[in-house]
Amino acid sequence: MKIPASKVTLPDTPSKAFSSHSKAVFFMMFAVGLYAIQDVFAKTLPPNISLVEILFFRSVFGLLFIVPMILKERHPHPFRTKYPVQHFLRALATIIATYCFISAFRMMPLAEAYAITFSAPIFMTFFAILFLKEKSTFHRWFSLFLGFTGVLIMFRPGPPEANPGSLIALTGGVFHAVAQLFTRKLSQEDSLSLIIISFTLLTFILTSIAMPFYCQAYSIKIMISFSAIGFLGCAAQYVMSKALQLAPVASIAPFDYAALLWGLLFDALIWHSFPDVFMCSGVTLVIIAGLFLIRSEQKTHK
Repeated sequence: MKIPASKVTLPDTPSKAFSSHSKAVFFMMFAVGLYAIQDVFAKTLPPNISLVEILFFRSVFGLLFIVPMILKERHPHPFRTKYPVQHFLRALATIIATYCFISAFRMMPLAEAYAITFSAPIFMTFFAILFLKEKSTFHRWFSLFLGFTGVLIMFRPGPPEANPGSLIALTGGVFHAVAQLFTRKLSQEDSLSLIIISFTLLTFILTSIAMPFYCQAYSIKIMISFSAIGFLGCAAQYVMSKALQLAPVASIAPFDYAALLWGLLFDALIWHSFPDVFMCSGVTLVIIAGLFLIRSEQKTHK
């Protein structure tokens, strides 16, 4: 029987798949750059500005960004979801990660903080084996060993209390990894606007409760920094969610390492800071472990 032309569905051609992946890579690189510029604004704020104030204004200006995105996306049901619990958990994980990141960035050079957060995929693998009972293959355990070794080197052998910024950055990296896993799942069915606004609204609600104890008079310069942090943060989240929607995490995760280049650039230009031998050695091991893990997972899935 002849199939009507309107019913024929052609598979995606290799060129279409390549185009989709290329867009995902571009979005990922762009998002990393936006996050880095946001972190510069957060790091340059005066010490008397608390993290609660930063997160509050980030959510306020973020809402001003995301509302036009909701209108532009034209999703038939932008706020309808089958996974309200997952959205809440993702938003909570993102809030904790953002809190840790900003705190770490204000305590240590950007490049060092970024380098420590690169261990997040290693922790993701460990949790998947431990809690999700995923297969514990040799390449996974080897990546875990290599990655943890790199983290220990970056911590500069010594007591944990000597590296508070490193511990906070590491905690942020773990929660960021959890948030990315939820983002990958939710972006396949729900609108990107809902994914972002759930985090922004929860941040606004939680910080609004505490703001009466922190609110103060702000200069125009500080308000400009607040607005930049809000707009850049939400824009980066939107662009990264778009990247995760277009391609699997494993295929674009290596491009997240571009954050280190941004960190090194801003550290050198603004704060005249450069990484030491411990940081260079540790981050090299972590990146090798991450790339080896991603490559091995791709071969396994094939």
